[in-house]
Amino acid sequence: MPSVRLTPKQPFRLDLTSWVLRRRPNNTWDLWDGETYQRVLVVEGVPVDLSAVQRGDELVVTLSGSQISSKIKKQVIAALTRLLGIDVDLSAFYRFARSDRRLAPLAERFLGFKPPRFLTLFEALTNGITCQQLSLTVGIILINRLVEQYVGTCTAGAHFRSQTI
Repeated sequence: MPSVRLTPKQPFRLDLTSWVLRRRPNNTWDLWDGETYQRVLVVEGVPVDLSAVQRGDELVVTLSGSQISSKIKKQVIAALTRLLGIDVDLSAFYRFARSDRRLAPLAERFLGFKPPRFLTLFEALTNGITCQQLSLTVGIILINRLVEQYVGTCTAGAHFRSQTI
């Protein structure tokens, strides 16, 4: 299994960013177990299971799957960078937040959170429509069903969490 070390723009906290990306415990495609963020991406028809763990200021990303070429690896890392906001610089926001007595404690409490971004317009629209027009919980349930129906399942019966990029 190839692994890659990434250095996010600081401050960065994988736990906070994964928590916001996941939104609900019943989300079956963005997994967070308290230490590891996991998701399956499909790149050029090849499913790649990625796992990311924060070690100090670095993310250790492990990729598994068959046929992971250097081109696919590069695309998965680019997708993860976007998904977790790894390259987002929030220094101007933190400077602004320190000057506001009500915002400062909140910004300090969530220091290291990065705004996650959906990978595709389809994913953004699907999430926006289902989670805004209904409740967030019902939206996540509907998206889980969509993923199960159209993406299938992994070996050993585990649900396949996927996003084609």
